[in-house]
Amino acid sequence: MRLIRQTMMLGALAALLFPRAALALDCSALPNPVYIQSGDTQEPLLKALGQKLRASQASPMTLIYQTSGSCTNIEAMYQGTKLTTNPRYIPSAAEDPTWDPSKPAPQCTIDPNGVPLDLAISALFVSSCDPSPPPVGIGLFQGPVQPYVFIVPEANSQRAITAEEAYFVFGFGAQGKVEPWTDESLFSSARRRKARCSRWPRPSACRARNGKG
Repeated sequence: MRLIRQTMMLGALAALLFPRAALALDCSALPNPVYIQSGDTQEPLLKALGQKLRASQASPMTLIYQTSGSCTNIEAMYQGTKLTTNPRYIPSAAEDPTWDPSKPAPQCTIDPNGVPLDLAISALFVSSCDPSPPPVGIGLFQGPVQPYVFIVPEANSQRAITAEEAYFVFGFGAQGKVEPWTDESLFSSARRRKARCSRWPRPSACRARNGKG
């Protein structure tokens, strides 16, 4: 009996210490849920847009999302892969009055059997990951422009690079003969090689290498 009482007390204490986890919402109970698998670079946009959609008085909509790589997202949509791990969602002001897009989105509890995706978002052209046409019933739509930047050491004397120069530098490396960017060992990126190089007309020739991040 003593052991049982201690266990019950510990359970009650855990519920008090972690009320948010204990009260995690069921994803399907959220109003008009839209299940999304997206690249992490699109998360700020999802948060800002999701907050507006959730605040709608006429027809509130809840963006429920999980982040992954662009090509993985496309494959999941094409193959009908279900969402099976607890995703994040954009809360309403009533659920969390202090939440704003600068904060992490809370998680909801997904159906253990999985939920089909409604939308997949890629930072790459779909053809860079899968050149085949989309399956019947799936449409391709262009989203907003997302900028990418080149970062160099602060002490670097170069202050600009043109699109044409970047094409030859990352597409052909030293053979591109674009001074002073001829040392391929200095090319790096925070993104994965596959995702990065697929943006170039000749992906197999991309000279960038993996970096941290």
